Amino acid sequence: MATLITYTDKEQGKVSTLPVTKKYRFEDANEVKTVVNNNAAETNTNTASVATNATAISNNTTALAGKEPSIAAGTAVQFLNGVKAFISIYSEVRATLLTGLSLVASTAITASDTLIVALGKLQKQVTDVNNFATENENLILGNTDNIALNTSALTSKADLVTGKVPLGQLPPILDIPTLTAITVAPSDSVLAIVTAAGVENKIAVSDLTNEYIRKAEHSVLSATTTQTINLSTTFSLNIIRVLNPGLTLTIQFPTNPVESQVCQFTTLTNTVTLIVGSGGSYTIDPSFAGAPVAGFVATYVYHETDNTWYKMG
Repeated sequence: MATLITYTDKEQGKVSTLPVTKKYRFEDANEVKTVVNNNAAETNTNTASVATNATAISNNTTALAGKEPSIAAGTAVQFLNGVKAFISIYSEVRATLLTGLSLVASTAITASDTLIVALGKLQKQVTDVNNFATENENLILGNTDNIALNTSALTSKADLVTGKVPLGQLPPILDIPTLTAITVAPSDSVLAIVTAAGVENKIAVSDLTNEYIRKAEHSVLSATTTQTINLSTTFSLNIIRVLNPGLTLTIQFPTNPVESQVCQFTTLTNTVTLIVGSGGSYTIDPSFAGAPVAGFVATYVYHETDNTWYKMG
């Protein structure tokens, strides 16, 4: 049986009893009241905490009800798209449109190009190759037609030299169909000179062994002061007119001669002092240096093997 403590409440003017499970000693009944009040305050605090926790639990329950559903794992070649579904990455890439594809540049693909830029370059290169092949095919077909026409024309117009020159050895001749009929040379011993109007002249083969007029391109140089004379690189004959006496001329041979090239020069009018030019790495054998009188002529031929101009006249 619980022990009761009897105390007098001075404020309310009554006597109350409290059950006691342990032995307490109170100096005054107010101490008991303080204990009771403190317990009541704690109870109120706990009640508020319980209400707060209940609100939090309610909020969490609502939040849990709206959470994303669990996502099941896909495969290694799938990805989660915008509508929260796993789809094949290969199928999506293959089905993607090439919006913005440019077929202008045909330059080489570089590491900085995007996939769509690289595809555009490749397609332009393929297109250019196809166009080039088509253009060349048309050109070849056109040339084939021309060859057929020219062959037919040569066959029907008579051989140029009484049939002694095979067609396969003749160079391509354009516009042959426009030629008039060609007169055939009378015999194998006659060479026909042919123009669009036919045979103009006939030269006997025996006449080809006779020399008539020989022409030679030449260069004429005039010297009025001491100077360097550069002999022609395109003509073999060089005529040097020494217009004043006492001149000194440096004769420079072509610096880049070719095998068997002939170079001849003559000095006219006045005696002159000649010096061999220093240009070129070749040797001149023998040297023409000296003071020849007017009318001096020297002829040299170049021998490439030993890089030497040899005097032959």
